[in-house]
Amino acid sequence: MKTTRKEQTIEDKKNKAVEDLFEKIVTTARDFLTIFDSQKYRTSVLVNHAKMGRSETLITEFLSFYWNFTLSKNKVGAYVIYVAYDREAIEKFGNRLHTQMLRAIFKYSMADATNLNIEDSIRLASEPTEIRNYYYKRVMDGETENVSILIEDKKAA
Repeated sequence: MKTTRKEQTIEDKKNKAVEDLFEKIVTTARDFLTIFDSQKYRTSVLVNHAKMGRSETLITEFLSFYWNFTLSKNKVGAYVIYVAYDREAIEKFGNRLHTQMLRAIFKYSMADATNLNIEDSIRLASEPTEIRNYYYKRVMDGETENVSILIEDKKAA
């Protein structure tokens, strides 16, 4: 008996590309955190919302003192990455880290870097926000089956 294989739609391929982009963003953000002496600033939280089953739109979220990256589905099922950054982090450390992260996101998502145009899948917050309180709450609540606390090793100078 011959099995037929379902062809992936362009939407499926685009969602996979956005999911891969999210992973690259998280990997880059975690690498950027290794420059800090304090463990507090090298700690991040990864939340698997899809496994929690509480939301039909939230998939995965990465939080740190600096950023909140959220992979979500919109109303039509297309994957979208929301990028937000913390006001206090910028006030405390300047915008260099934030600017480096934005450059990486643009580099990974530009049409020249991907087979599909996923540039429109990125949603950047136009203003800094208050991420750290939500981040602290997640850290204080601790790890669960769907929440991982990640602490990066300090990179030697």
